[in-house]
Amino acid sequence: MPKNKILYLFLFLIFLLAFTLRIHRLGTVPLSLHDDEVANTYVGRFIIENGRDLYGNKWPFLYFDKFGDYTPVLPMYLSGLGSVIFGNNEFGSRILIAVTGSLLIFPMYFLSKIVFRDEKTALFSAFLTAILPWHIVLSRVNAEGIVGLMFFSTALLFLFLSLKRKSTKALIISLPILFLCYFLYISYRIIIPLALLAFLAVIHKKGNKIYGSVFIVGVILSLLLTLYISSTTWGKGRFEQVSLFNKVSGVQIKTQSLIFNETDIRIARIFNNKFIGFGREFLNQYLQYFSPAYLFSQESLIKVYAVPNNGLLYFFILGLIIYALIPAGHHLFSKIDKPLFLYLCCLLLISPLSSAMTVIDTPNMHRSLPMSIFLILIASYGFFKLNGIKHYRIPVNFLLFLIIGLELINFSHNYFQHASFYRSAWSNEANKNLVDYLLGNKDKYDTIHITGDGGWLPVYYLYYKNDFEKKYIGQFGKDFKISRIDNLKFGYGACPSEQIYKNTESIDARSLIVDAGQCTLLPGFKEVKSFPRINFTKAFNLRIPTSTQSAAYSFADNLKY
Repeated sequence: MPKNKILYLFLFLIFLLAFTLRIHRLGTVPLSLHDDEVANTYVGRFIIENGRDLYGNKWPFLYFDKFGDYTPVLPMYLSGLGSVIFGNNEFGSRILIAVTGSLLIFPMYFLSKIVFRDEKTALFSAFLTAILPWHIVLSRVNAEGIVGLMFFSTALLFLFLSLKRKSTKALIISLPILFLCYFLYISYRIIIPLALLAFLAVIHKKGNKIYGSVFIVGVILSLLLTLYISSTTWGKGRFEQVSLFNKVSGVQIKTQSLIFNETDIRIARIFNNKFIGFGREFLNQYLQYFSPAYLFSQESLIKVYAVPNNGLLYFFILGLIIYALIPAGHHLFSKIDKPLFLYLCCLLLISPLSSAMTVIDTPNMHRSLPMSIFLILIASYGFFKLNGIKHYRIPVNFLLFLIIGLELINFSHNYFQHASFYRSAWSNEANKNLVDYLLGNKDKYDTIHITGDGGWLPVYYLYYKNDFEKKYIGQFGKDFKISRIDNLKFGYGACPSEQIYKNTESIDARSLIVDAGQCTLLPGFKEVKSFPRINFTKAFNLRIPTSTQSAAYSFADNLKY
């Protein structure tokens, strides 16, 4: 068999591995859709079926405003389309983004091949991408950043090809894909203009001026696009919610307290100003993205993504990165494309900058996802150097792949066996069980009073009901708030029974109250059912009024007797 066919056969097998790791038991692991998954899928399918979103906007391209965050809407179409094809279930919601994630191995293979000029190293880069915990976990939870990363890496590939082949055509293909990333995930609105500016140094180093004017136009357009988006309400929405300039960061309070403790206002302005306060906070946030605790331990991760006893990266990758950076085997550096490799190192430093400007849910594996491909490529240089060792090459490679196999088995077991249980307190797996019960029993009650402590329960209800009717246009407010669907009444706090009890609200005797799991059973109510999470904590309690004297009564009157 020709060498190229063998290489592409291996690449196809790596793709099958990536595909399998991302779709195996996709409908049950994670066990349930979390809020963002069900919301993104419902909104995407609602638009596909009706041509308008829940607010009446016709085929939105830029964003959908869930709770003042103005989330990019394009990945929602993928989730919604998966639901159209495979049904309103966990698999249908996740499948197309999971498949998109598995496709990343192809641009990673060709990026690595361009930089290292070595087919084995390119296959190794693709293999690392296929088995990377960071990427697998996010691919399986409908994360829009997975779509953004696929397009970003593809754009980088065409950018590298344009330089290698001195092709203006490849450059013209690359730039629109980069600009599309602005509307796939928010982080790229900062990453892309900085990445293009850094690429100017590569063009200068290469001495390639053929398409320089086109590239300069691309840089200017990216800067203007970033400036324009950052000046709009929808461009600032999510950033203002999580920004380190938000009061939640505590920087302003800390600075003011230090100023108050100074005796000389001039000294206070020198040592306790906003530049120093926000600058230190930015550095603290930035540096934690390179912390071993973040990269190799699940303890620092948002729990809804965490896998027990696993971090974002395998430990063997740390060894390869260290070996890539030490001087040993430095003569091999002359065999690779040095400017492009150094550019990849620069992109690694650039990629967490947008994440470092946030302080809520940090460090955040989703916002910093672009780091993953550059860490893989740097680790691949470690493999390239390792593979260049003439003596004991077979034993060294055997040991490396043995460690890889053991770590992959460990991750796979912990993920597929324990991840859903481990995340139970931070996910909403009881929501579907509750919704299934309501759909099967709602006709037994006149009114069902729903807790406000179950995430976006109205969307869960409509999604699993397969209800995408146009009548809901204009009925939803921000944060997916709606007063009523069918005989379900929303708008309560965590404990509707307590609110009804204290406010002496009249209630039908044929009513059902859905309280949050922590709500106390009050006089005048009887518990009929509860819905536990898989970690055995209660998520919801179903209660009915105990009086049957009339179709409707007031708790105040009832408690007099």
